[in-house]
Amino acid sequence: MVADGWTAELQATVVHRRLAPTVAGYALAAITATLVSTGWPTVGGVLAVSVLLGGIADLAGGRSWVRHLTPRRGHRNVLLWADEKPPDPAPGPWPGGTPGAPHRRQVLLLIPDHPAFRTMSWGTGLGALFGAVAVASIVGSQLTEAATAMALLAGTAAGLVAISLLAMAVDRRPARPKSARGVAAARAIVDALPTSLVPRVGIVVIGSMEPWFDGIEVLLRSRRRRMPPTDTDVVVWHPGPGPVRVVTADGVFRRAPARVLVEAMSAIPPMPPRWWRPWRTGALRARGLGWSAVGLVGGGNDPESIRTLAAAMVAAAERSP
Repeated sequence: MVADGWTAELQATVVHRRLAPTVAGYALAAITATLVSTGWPTVGGVLAVSVLLGGIADLAGGRSWVRHLTPRRGHRNVLLWADEKPPDPAPGPWPGGTPGAPHRRQVLLLIPDHPAFRTMSWGTGLGALFGAVAVASIVGSQLTEAATAMALLAGTAAGLVAISLLAMAVDRRPARPKSARGVAAARAIVDALPTSLVPRVGIVVIGSMEPWFDGIEVLLRSRRRRMPPTDTDVVVWHPGPGPVRVVTADGVFRRAPARVLVEAMSAIPPMPPRWWRPWRTGALRARGLGWSAVGLVGGGNDPESIRTLAAAMVAAAERSP
C-alpha cells in the first residue's frame, strides 16, 4: 500500500477473539457465587448480582470485570488516510503541520478486517444469563427448606457447567484472518473520496469487530491524543445482507447516535428497530469511551455500497461542527 502511494499505519491490538474463554469465566464466577451462598448467602448474592451486571455491561458494548480477567489474543489494525497521517493536537512541529496550527475535524470509518456477513453476535448474553440464573437460584434457596435449597444450588451449578461446555463445544477457532477483504473495501472507499476534501478522513480496518468490539477500544484509547473525542467522529460499518442502513436504536438500551451524525447520514435509510435481538454495533463502544459515533449495517465491497459510504463520510466531515 505504501508503494502504491497510500498513507498507511499498522497498529498492534489485543482482543477477545473467541467466545469460549469468556463463557467459561462467567460460568466459573456464577458457580462460585452459588457455592459461596451455601455458607454466606449475602456474599454469594452480591457476587451473583455482580456477574449479572457484568453481563449487562458486555451486552451494552462495554467491558465487564469478568472479561478483564479472561485471556485475550494479539491482533492488528490497519489505518489508511485520505492524505497525511493525523496531526498531533499538541504543539509540534509535526510533519505536515506547524506549531499552533488549528485543529482539523476528523472522521473515522471503522470496518472489520474479515467481514463475515452475519448478524452481530449475541453469545455475550450468556454472561448475563449465568448471572440471572445464579441470582434466582440463591434467592430461591433462601425461600425453601435446607435439603431443597442444596439440591437447587447443586442443580444450578451443574446446569451452568453444562451450558458453558456446550457453548465452548460450538465455539470454533476463527479461520485464518483474511484482511485482504477489509483492506480492499477500505481502499475502494478512499479512492471514492474527493481529493479536495478538506476535513480529515480516515479508514480503519479494525481487528475483531465482534463480539465485544475490543479492537475499537484499543484503537481509540491509544490514539486519544491524535484523535481526541472533541475533534473526531466515528462511523462503524458492519457489512451484511442488503443495502447500507443507519442504526438509530443501538444495543439493548436502544441508544441513539449523535444528532449531527444522524443528520450527516440522512441520505442513508434507517434500519428498522428490532425488539428481539436488537441491533448492536461497535458504535456502542466508541460512544462509551466518549466519542460521537454511529453504526451502519448492510452492504459490502460493491460499487453501490462504496459510493454510499464515501458520500456518507464526506457528509459527516462537512457537517461536523
